[in-house]
Amino acid sequence: DADLFIVEASDRGQADPVDPRMHMRASEAGEAATAAEARRLMLTHFWPGNDRAVHVAQAATTFAGPILVADEGTVVALP
Repeated sequence: DADLFIVEASDRGQADPVDPRMHMRASEAGEAATAAEARRLMLTHFWPGNDRAVHVAQAATTFAGPILVADEGTVVALP
């Protein structure tokens, strides 16, 4: 029942994944936010050069609420 669920989503889907995988995919972050019954999701911990819009689109496949992207200086008001 979180107002804002902040989670990393930095797995790049490498062709040769490491086992065990250390980072979540954006879709997995969305699943976690859904399971937590979060109202909003904030994705964080991106690899340099990654297209954040792609991560948001992937998270939206598993999370129906608003999806924010963390960036340096981001401030989010909480109720």
